[in-house]
Amino acid sequence: MNISALMHIALAGVLLCSSSSAEAFTLDIFGNANMDDAVDEQDIDYLKGVIAGTNPVTNLSDANYDGAIDDQDIEQIEKIIGGDETEITLIDSADRIVTVPMPLERIVVYSSYAIEGLRAIGVDLSDKIVGVYSYIQQNGEYYPQVKDKPTVGSYKEIDYEKIAELKPQVVLFYTASQPFVSEDKITISGAKVVYLDVYMPDALESDLGVVGFLFGKEKEMKKVIDWHQQISSKIENEIKDLSQDEKPRAFLYNYPDSYLPDGVFATKNKNSSFHQVFVKAGLINIAADLPEDSPHVEPEWILEQDPDVIIGKVGAKKELSGYLAEDSKNLTELREKIRNAPGINGTKAARENKIFLICTDIDSGIDDIVGISYVAKCLHPDLFGDLDPIELHREYIEDLQGLEYKGIWFDPLPSTS
Repeated sequence: MNISALMHIALAGVLLCSSSSAEAFTLDIFGNANMDDAVDEQDIDYLKGVIAGTNPVTNLSDANYDGAIDDQDIEQIEKIIGGDETEITLIDSADRIVTVPMPLERIVVYSSYAIEGLRAIGVDLSDKIVGVYSYIQQNGEYYPQVKDKPTVGSYKEIDYEKIAELKPQVVLFYTASQPFVSEDKITISGAKVVYLDVYMPDALESDLGVVGFLFGKEKEMKKVIDWHQQISSKIENEIKDLSQDEKPRAFLYNYPDSYLPDGVFATKNKNSSFHQVFVKAGLINIAADLPEDSPHVEPEWILEQDPDVIIGKVGAKKELSGYLAEDSKNLTELREKIRNAPGINGTKAARENKIFLICTDIDSGIDDIVGISYVAKCLHPDLFGDLDPIELHREYIEDLQGLEYKGIWFDPLPSTS
């Protein structure tokens, strides 16, 4: 069965009627005493064993987070199961323990991936979100439900006065924005700061799990996770037997649209989502073991490494790529500039014209599987003859995001014949 058909079945609910087929992840909610992917009756049974001394204490056993494990924790779990809890304690993406009020009715969001995750699981964005950061409004056609919400500043320049005026219960950020956030200026107004990335590959399921739980969309959340895992497993199974020699060595060029004009070659090592996502497409990152997370390398280094392919991640800009882009002319021109750049122009990638550009909007988050599919199809066409990344992306945007499919996302497009 091809992946496009698999997704049709998944979205219809045939494959997703339960979470049993999904790989395990831990739902980081206090009350999830047995450390699985849900808060349910099994946690009550487990906690009774903890209290009786027959089960070991786990990190999430203290359901009401008061420092003691007792019958009050059982009461809290019962409230959670019944939807009667007035607050929830969680572990966020920054490994912070935060207690948030329930139900959540007013949130401010500084994370496009969180918004996409909320929309995928069916949260009414227009009802719950009271403010967004500037990137959302700049890409308002992709976020129509919230494009007219008040602006609360940018990723690095936060409008604390506006946040206070909007009176949110919770403000959602990326973990990477933590250095720019003055939490005291937010919490003084009574709001809670929560970091939920919903994009790093190794924590995508757990982050989405928390999001789904906070908004009462556990079933929908598990369906999306299972859909993602079904397709990921399909691709993983195809490349798992490849030897190192069969995997192309790749230079992951980070934002050449920004760096190339200044002659800068920015890349990412193994700690990045850029690396973690695209090694799943069956490549070797030549910068994986460099000591810096985001190194700038010299042209001579690239030439010495002589990569087989170059994967460039570019910004979502109307004139370049993403939902608002209308043609691939500028991407094609940028590819040619990369091909002729010093250091790159002498590599195997340049000689064989194996340079690919991908929009940053599909290299992380729930739809990272779309980006992986594009790259896997280009690098290993013989393995993925039945994989149609364009159709996969169309179904993601239409069925999980509820939008019209359009935009420019990858160049050059792989053959799907």
